[in-house]
Amino acid sequence: MSADTVGFVDTSPVPGTAYTYRVRASNNGGASGYTNEATAATPADYPVASVSLAAPTVIGGNSVAGTVRLGGPALANGSSVTLNCSNGAVASADPVTVFIPAGQTTADFNVNTSAVTSNIPMSITASNSVSSSSSALTVLVAPPPSTITISGNISLQGVMAGGLAQPLIFTLTPAGSGGAITQVMTPDASDGSFILTNVPAGAYTLGVKGSKWLSRDVSVDATAGSVSKITVSLLGGDATSDNKVNAQDFLVMRAAYGTASGDPAYNASADFNCDGKVNAQDFLILRSNYGKKGDP
Repeated sequence: MSADTVGFVDTSPVPGTAYTYRVRASNNGGASGYTNEATAATPADYPVASVSLAAPTVIGGNSVAGTVRLGGPALANGSSVTLNCSNGAVASADPVTVFIPAGQTTADFNVNTSAVTSNIPMSITASNSVSSSSSALTVLVAPPPSTITISGNISLQGVMAGGLAQPLIFTLTPAGSGGAITQVMTPDASDGSFILTNVPAGAYTLGVKGSKWLSRDVSVDATAGSVSKITVSLLGGDATSDNKVNAQDFLVMRAAYGTASGDPAYNASADFNCDGKVNAQDFLILRSNYGKKGDP
């Protein structure tokens, strides 16, 4: 060291090593004796220099990759770094402890998350025996799917299981702007089940109309995803399919009364219970709904 030096900084030590220092002074006249010895040991590992994530945000239910970096290459025995998520109910590191082999400086991991109902900020912290480092992460609410399905069951007044396979018109009218979506389909014969596919997510009024049944409207909120277990019950008696049960329907039924499928005068529009006959059972259905109108 140069003359008049009163301090010394050693920049060469490596982790996990003990060092002993002693000092003596010298000039042209000679050298002094050594001072007493001073011993110091460096920490057994390099500090955690950083923990980084592939993205600062992730949609709940997905994972994001991360990397831990040491301030220098791991020593002969390698280096273990522990990972912690500040909100363990929503996110967790995989693995919880990463091992950096000797001579390496980095190790990779994943942060797995759960679905959330609101955006949740948190931190991911990597630590070893020397130091720690953190990185911010926000878990986001998943956006609604672009298309969804709407499913449920249809009941037709007076129609028994096995006869429910009747063509129906399903009309979805958006609660806001946008045109109506119409799908024509036949429910399952045994239980009247139906499923509407490729429907844009949103809130709708679902209208269901059959050729001899009054229309029925129900509200369906599919803004957050697919909706199931919708039930719609349709009233019969609309032989003219004008969404009203009145004298015109009675006249159609009267003209076909007493006939069966295959008879020249048989009219399926007046066969309200779909049993292949126009008889008193159909008249009772018409009479129970006489004067009624379907939903707009």
